[in-house]
Order: sequence, then C-alpha cells, then structure tokens
Amino acid sequence: MFNLKNYPKSYGNTENGFYRLSYPDKNQSEMEKIESVFWEFINKRVQTALPVKKFKNYLYINSGWEWSVFKKNNKSIVKIPAQIFPEVSDKRYLKNTEFAYREISKFFPSRFIAKTKVEEVDSRNLITQEYIKGKEDIKIVDLIKNKKCTSNLKDFLKYSLIMLEKKTWLPDFNIERTKDGFSIRNIIFQDKDFVPKIIDFTSYYDVFRLYPQRTDTEVKYKTKQIKESLSWFDLEI
Repeated sequence: MFNLKNYPKSYGNTENGFYRLSYPDKNQSEMEKIESVFWEFINKRVQTALPVKKFKNYLYINSGWEWSVFKKNNKSIVKIPAQIFPEVSDKRYLKNTEFAYREISKFFPSRFIAKTKVEEVDSRNLITQEYIKGKEDIKIVDLIKNKKCTSNLKDFLKYSLIMLEKKTWLPDFNIERTKDGFSIRNIIFQDKDFVPKIIDFTSYYDVFRLYPQRTDTEVKYKTKQIKESLSWFDLEI
C-alpha cells in the first residue's frame, strides 16, 4: 500500500488538527489496519536505509530517524537530516521543527529544554544545540535517593501534563512502568545537576498526529503513565 513515492508525509507538523493518516471515511478498525501497514513500511525503511555519518570534520555521535548528530566542539552539537526519509531535508520540516521548539518553550521552563538554534545553512537544514553531558534511558527507581533530581523530574512531569492537556501533544519522550518503578527514555539527565532536558522537538512517527482516534488513545495513555509515576514518587519519597 505504501512506498517511497506515495507514503504520507508530515514534514514534522505538530499543529492541532493535523493528521498524517487522513482517511475521514474510515472507522477505527480500518484506521488501525492502515496504521499497521504504514508502520510496516516505515520500519522496513529504517532497517534498510543507511543514515548520514559524515559531516565536515565533526565527530559522529548517533543517528535517529530524522537527524544525524555530530559533536561540533565541547559546547555544541549539530544535527543534519539523516536522509532516511527525504522530507526531513525539506524547508517545511525545518519550519515545523522551529514551531515545535517554540510551542514546547511555552509550557516548559528553559532549564528543561536544550538550548537550540534552527536554521538553513548552505541549503541544508541544520540544528545547533548545546552539548549536554548526561544519561539517557533512566530507571526512575535509581533516582529516588537524589532529592534534587526527583524534585526536578516531578516538576518536569507536571509541566508535561499541562502541555498534554492543552495541546493533545508532547515532544518525543516516553515513560513506561517497570517491575520496580518507571523508566523514562529520550530525555537527557544532565550530569552536573540531573536536570531532565528535552533534546528532540519532533518525532518522525508522531503517534499524536496520525489520526484522531490514535490521538485520543495516546493522550489517555500518556496521562495515565505520568499521573501514575507522580503518585509513585509521592509513595516512595
């Protein structure tokens, strides 16, 4: 059903009312089947496409589905399109990334957001971001003994709830229940003060912007996870 010529593109659009899989005549069961086929196409592309790993003389750090990341110096990194999906190189993608960054900044204090500059340089989409030395994919149970860290994370989660309610959307991070607590992924916890930092402002497979029923499901799920983790904090501290 989907191939590189016809697959639906979002260009990183996170605005309310936008849906990547726009089939208004389909019911929920049909939309779930369409999403399954779409996910299969996306996943196959990710598994087979090779991301960009060279840019100037910068040290290659990692690649995601949207961007390849390079260390520019001890203070900053740069992100360029990984070229897994061609639309990430489109000017619209850069514009939507900047929009998402501004929206996030309305709900989260600056201390929770990596300082970022979004621009086009030499006809290339480019993101310059502060280099944050820290840890990702943290088990929250490991943080309980650090009162400063738990205070920061509780504040972060409260701001997340507000944004989720107002925008029916969140940036790309995930909280999941584990056997002994919760884990949080795709957020960097800064080494020096353990402040959680948002580093990605869009998600290539944005589950909040696929189709209306999926948005409703995801908002309910994320709300439940965040509230449960906040309650768990209060019980453990």
